[in-house]
Amino acid sequence: MEPARLLTAEEFGALFGDFRSSAFRLEQLQAYDVPAEVGALDAWRRDGTVGPHEPWCRTVRAARDRGAVMRRVRVVVEPLSEYVRWELAVMRWSVEAGEDIRVLPAARLGEWPAGPDFWLFDDRVGVRMAYDADGRFEGGRRTDDLAPLRALRDRALATATPLADYLAGGRGEG
Repeated sequence: MEPARLLTAEEFGALFGDFRSSAFRLEQLQAYDVPAEVGALDAWRRDGTVGPHEPWCRTVRAARDRGAVMRRVRVVVEPLSEYVRWELAVMRWSVEAGEDIRVLPAARLGEWPAGPDFWLFDDRVGVRMAYDADGRFEGGRRTDDLAPLRALRDRALATATPLADYLAGGRGEG
């Protein structure tokens, strides 16, 4: 069976405006290569400056304002990579905008099926994320096989720690 085609940027972006009740993201790579993040990451490296990623925060606020919930579980390998330390600092702004972000140390996973990052929208639209070996986003592929995504989401949410609690425990700093 041929793998699903990659969604266009417009098709993928439309999912964030189209979902009605919930969007969930499982994020597992320990570094992503995102050109739009380079300046913010460099500023953090230089002097610890961290600000909101405003386009994303607008998306989160729009979902919240229409009564939808956005949730994310960030799987981390400890000790944290530089990228993950920066990302956790930036995520505070997303939480302020209304996103429920939780952190799940990989050591707590036990038997965890290998697989890509994914989005699950309204429990009915699944998108498996495709990245190259350097963490550059290649695109998302829709999937109709939602049961494994739902099971991973439920397990991740039940096991993960809210971002603020994880950071209060002294993790994510430095």
